[in-house]
Amino acid sequence: MSTMDEFQQRALKSLRERHENKITQLAESIQEEIGYVLARIGSGNTSSAGHYATSIAADAQEIKIRLAALEALGDAVDIFEAREG
Repeated sequence: MSTMDEFQQRALKSLRERHENKITQLAESIQEEIGYVLARIGSGNTSSAGHYATSIAADAQEIKIRLAALEALGDAVDIFEAREG
């Protein structure tokens, strides 16, 4: 079996880093939106809280999808490395 070449290794690393960076951005966005929702609820003005709750849920779902992608990438690398050994 052939080994993973440098291009493939860099491509996988880049893909992993893109997912990790996006997860970080989404998590930061969720933190900001939760802060806004809590402030609105605290002030008694909940008119836009539902909109932000929907956005938070969408961001959380995207994090879940990206975590699954990272797990699949890790599994694929493990399988490829096992074939090499």
